[in-house]
Amino acid sequence: MTTVCFATPGVYPMLNGIGSYGGSELRAWRLARDLAGRSICRVSMLAFDYGQSQVLARDGIEFIRDSSNVYARGVLAKLRWWAHTFAYRETLSGTPLLHEQEYAIWDAASADVYIAFGATGYSARLARWCQIRRRRFVLMHGSDMDLDPIEIDAAYVYAFPGLSVAQTKYQARELGNRFGRESMVLPNPVDIPERAPCSAPREFALWVGKSDRVKCPDRMLGLAHLCSNVPILMIMNRANPEIFDAIKADAPKNVTFIDAVPPDAMHSYYRRAFAFVSTSKIEGFANSFLEAGACGTPILSLDVDPEGMLSHHGAGLLTLGRLDVAATALNEWYSVRDWIPGSKGRNLGENAFRYVVAHHAQVNIFDRFAAIVKAELDRAY
Repeated sequence: MTTVCFATPGVYPMLNGIGSYGGSELRAWRLARDLAGRSICRVSMLAFDYGQSQVLARDGIEFIRDSSNVYARGVLAKLRWWAHTFAYRETLSGTPLLHEQEYAIWDAASADVYIAFGATGYSARLARWCQIRRRRFVLMHGSDMDLDPIEIDAAYVYAFPGLSVAQTKYQARELGNRFGRESMVLPNPVDIPERAPCSAPREFALWVGKSDRVKCPDRMLGLAHLCSNVPILMIMNRANPEIFDAIKADAPKNVTFIDAVPPDAMHSYYRRAFAFVSTSKIEGFANSFLEAGACGTPILSLDVDPEGMLSHHGAGLLTLGRLDVAATALNEWYSVRDWIPGSKGRNLGENAFRYVVAHHAQVNIFDRFAAIVKAELDRAY
């Protein structure tokens, strides 16, 4: 049977509650799990080394430990790994540079199609390896940062053969304009809860993300200071320890924190929130927007409005970076958090729910993804 390998090195923490993970890992896991259940191919996932077994299985997926990158180790162990990696870094038939350890594990996976997420140096090296080994390569785009990659070697990903799958029409258009690269558009999938959006009174404003300079949790603190009577819950993964510690130290009394929540438990928080707040400066189509919409929770965003979800479909409010406008809205929505029919927050939340059901229900997205994979398998060398 043919094999599809998801090269998602950061996926293991999401499955086991250690470290941090993001939307790309969640999307990869959802797509891989559904694909494995269809029995059209074998499915494997490469996961960086967090100390797990070399090979383990879950939900019909074979997880292969990729020790080209080692986490959850002591300082000396990490230094030894870096020295080993540098010593074996070499060029294979041109650019980009490949790591001997990396292409050894890609060989070991022995797949017909390799799927990577985001324009990164890792994705670029895998694209080059697929070209050398004559394997099909699929690049699933995430953040709009993929359109202007800053990581070393990352831009090379567009120089090698492969199928680009954009999240939005904007991404697809810009991939053509900037790189002359054709792409398909596959919206980000989200699970729609069986229960209708919660009509009970809501409790808090919700922020979800990593402690990094893209998600900008410091902007949430600025908003919290302007809304001192509004309870705010921040679910913040420890991505950058310095930012993580600084945010917790500077938070006002109306902010509480949860360090990590399993993906399957997130709906319970979105259903209790009267607003989901996005302080990110750049996104693709964030899972957090979709999960908020799936739970009938309106979105308050400082800068991002994917596919016009807020401005054209009435799923919330875009403030164009203005904290004062965001504070006014947050205070207003909090004042009508009882969620009675016709209230401002409930109306916006119902718009968000209708939009997500129409455009992102995972049952439809999964079918389209399976068709993409099957077509790539049919074209395999």
